Amino acid sequence: MFFLLILTHGKVSFSKRCFLADSIPLCLPFMHILLIQESRTFTKRFEEYFLKAPELAGYLRTHLFTFPALNRFNREVELEMALFQSFLSEIEELELEDEVLGTLSPLMPDHMFREECYYLMKLAQVSDVKMPECDPTQPRVE
Repeated sequence: MFFLLILTHGKVSFSKRCFLADSIPLCLPFMHILLIQESRTFTKRFEEYFLKAPELAGYLRTHLFTFPALNRFNREVELEMALFQSFLSEIEELELEDEVLGTLSPLMPDHMFREECYYLMKLAQVSDVKMPECDPTQPRVE
């Protein structure tokens, strides 16, 4: 049943990630078009995962807790989250060094990074994806 909770949490989580990834371009001027485009790409991918999650949850209700499609989904999510974390770290660093213009606070990507880390930790507990090398409880960026 824990699998179902993670997948259900994932559905909510993907919805939130879509919103958060989509909010990054709103805080950046158009001159940062590459960052804006990359953020929108993540939004589209999270929307795809949001649509896949309920279908996979349906299979889990049959008490089949591991099957190839779910394993593939988990690996895809693990990779996408790692890429998104890297993107968030880049944005946070650019903000801290004042190399990016806009109204984006470094706290936003820091918070989002922690959420990705927490989700990946929970996913690693119930699947064959590896435990992430991050700590959601580390001191936050000021």
